[in-house]
Amino acid sequence: MSQVEHLVMPSVKQIRELASLSAGMDNPARPSRFAIYAPTDLAFGLGRMYEVYRSLNERSTKQIGVFRSLDEAMAFLDRGE
Repeated sequence: MSQVEHLVMPSVKQIRELASLSAGMDNPARPSRFAIYAPTDLAFGLGRMYEVYRSLNERSTKQIGVFRSLDEAMAFLDRGE
């Protein structure tokens, strides 16, 4: 999200629906990682909401991480298999 210039504030319901839709597309046979680099407060907060909703969805096989620095995001991805 480092290149985002403007965010339209989504509703909690929209974030929950996006997380559910995304989880439904996960390959259950292949867990993976997804890093969100969110340097601004708003982007970070929205990313964390998405992360929580994904983690609560039983279909989700992706481990989500939300980070304020690109180095942290890349380190998170490097720890994956």
